[in-house]
Amino acid sequence: MSSSSVHAGSKSQKRKSKNAKSSKSSKSQKSPSPKSSKSQKKTSPKSQKRVSPKSSKSPSSKSKKEKSSPLVVMTRNIYLGADLTPLFEDPIAGLPIFFAEFLATNFSRRAIALADEIEETMPDLIGFQEAFIFNAVTGPSIDSVKTILEELSKRGLDYSIAVSNENEKSPPSAVGVLIDQDVIVVNNQRESLDIVRTDKALFTDVALTRGWVSVDAKLDGKPFRFANTHLEVSSPFSPEFDTLNLVQAQEFLNEVVKSTAKAVIAVGDMNTLPTSDTYAEFIEEMDDVWDVNEPDDGFTCCQPSGLDAADNANFIRIDYIFYSEASGLKINVESARLVGDKPFQELQPFFSSDHTGVVSKLVLKK
Repeated sequence: MSSSSVHAGSKSQKRKSKNAKSSKSSKSQKSPSPKSSKSQKKTSPKSQKRVSPKSSKSPSSKSKKEKSSPLVVMTRNIYLGADLTPLFEDPIAGLPIFFAEFLATNFSRRAIALADEIEETMPDLIGFQEAFIFNAVTGPSIDSVKTILEELSKRGLDYSIAVSNENEKSPPSAVGVLIDQDVIVVNNQRESLDIVRTDKALFTDVALTRGWVSVDAKLDGKPFRFANTHLEVSSPFSPEFDTLNLVQAQEFLNEVVKSTAKAVIAVGDMNTLPTSDTYAEFIEEMDDVWDVNEPDDGFTCCQPSGLDAADNANFIRIDYIFYSEASGLKINVESARLVGDKPFQELQPFFSSDHTGVVSKLVLKK
């Protein structure tokens, strides 16, 4: 999950995207899911400077500026909060090691920093990976996404979960159970954005249980699909994991991208380098928003698992926002940037996650 073993390589050449090829339709269960009702807004403390939320408007009074605004999307690995290796090596002896680090990375503080990133960039759609739930045997349990959304609500910002998918779950222990999820969150204050349908599935071939989530949406009546995934860790020392990473990418592309005539925006922790076969598979069908920033490397991973280093230690790029156009709908990349690439405080945890996030502004044009 969070402990990536990928090693940096040379930056790949920019490839041209090709038209998406038709393929089998998704076998996963689909359900209509309009945006949930907005939660009650709370006033933030006067001592904290917050960005004011967008004013409420009726559909008939939407301005031309609103209609021409870019779609803002984010990919963000929340981070489970500790290295899983001790648990894999010895589930019993490794448990206290894992949870000691989990407590040291202090999610309550990180949640505030993650909310700061969202407030600063105001994404319309967010793809969260490692969106964990910790059900404690004793003491408080933690729902990472719920905690972030509650923090945003305190600031008058209205975000809600559009779709979630449960991935790996730790065995029951004396401490509790840790559940990994992929989640898509929507900004309910973007009035011209409508969620039409949600979808999710688990991958067929896995080492750890993984999958994907997606929404079919419309922005000012322009249809598109937004999807989020977290692929298996790629490692030159574990060829079977490399194979799984590629196989999962192919399954994701078949089920999510090639199965629709819509434009698709795919985000996630792909756990693979721009020089890899997996990246080549994506670029065969889609474009990478980070191309607008070449030759900036855009490293997104990885901070030490304890988040105990004050300097940015990222040395590889494995978190991406890809997009494909559709007949009658073009996508222009206005910008792409990193978030969470600087320490948010002067003590552990220094960073909000072991990854940085990527945010992009996309202009959808008919």
